[in-house]
Amino acid sequence: MKTEKRFFPPAATSRSDLRLLGLAIRERLRPWTVRRDVGPEHFIIMFFHDAAVINGVRAPENTLVIWPPRTAHTYGREDRAWSHSWLVADGPFLRAQLRALKLPLNRALTGIDAATFEHGVGELNRELHEAAPDGVIVKNLLVNWLRELQRAVAGRSRAQRVPAAYRALRQFLEEHHDQPVTLASLARRLHVSRSHLSREFQRHFGVAPIHYLLRLRLQHAAHLLREQNFNVTEVARAVGYEDVFHFSKLFKKHHGLSPRAFRRPSRI
Repeated sequence: MKTEKRFFPPAATSRSDLRLLGLAIRERLRPWTVRRDVGPEHFIIMFFHDAAVINGVRAPENTLVIWPPRTAHTYGREDRAWSHSWLVADGPFLRAQLRALKLPLNRALTGIDAATFEHGVGELNRELHEAAPDGVIVKNLLVNWLRELQRAVAGRSRAQRVPAAYRALRQFLEEHHDQPVTLASLARRLHVSRSHLSREFQRHFGVAPIHYLLRLRLQHAAHLLREQNFNVTEVARAVGYEDVFHFSKLFKKHHGLSPRAFRRPSRI
């Protein structure tokens, strides 16, 4: 997925009880470690797509950390480039939601679905791109996303029991969803039958592998349509579809709008 990174001016994002300061989707960094002896005056909700060393302990890919304000922390890796997504925010509304959902703070939470994190940040980014962002919509999107994260955290013990081969396969889909993929090719990677792969993937992740691939592609397509200067044909090819009509049909079924209608009015 293409990197997205934004910082918001206070006047555009401040509410009486919620302040959104910035976000990033799959920001890629060179080999290095971020070290803060005293954290900033706001919450940082961060997701590591790659394995990293967090507060001195090595954590696997798909790890979530919520750092509260003024908390010392270190994260990164020195041996290779790595990527992460994040949201920086604060305010009584956010604090109340985190307390109500009992989301753990300053802890590395593993086995979280990357698509869940990226979708929530992407939806917030889309609303904040509007000329006049709706504060109620922003809050609703934030709450829904935090609840999704809470559900993922609550179920992470189950996710940690997923065999390594299936976790690797899911990561392969997340990193190569724009390439030609079939159920048969995925089954060959694991040396199992197609029916066995479908059954086990569904059991571990709650969705069939091809449906998971479809969701990744269409989420990425929505991001490209809203945030990039690509036409519909270019977007279709960028997410793995040569047949634009087929892509448009799938997109409308998933998002409820055609790709052209999904765009901002100024980009039609």
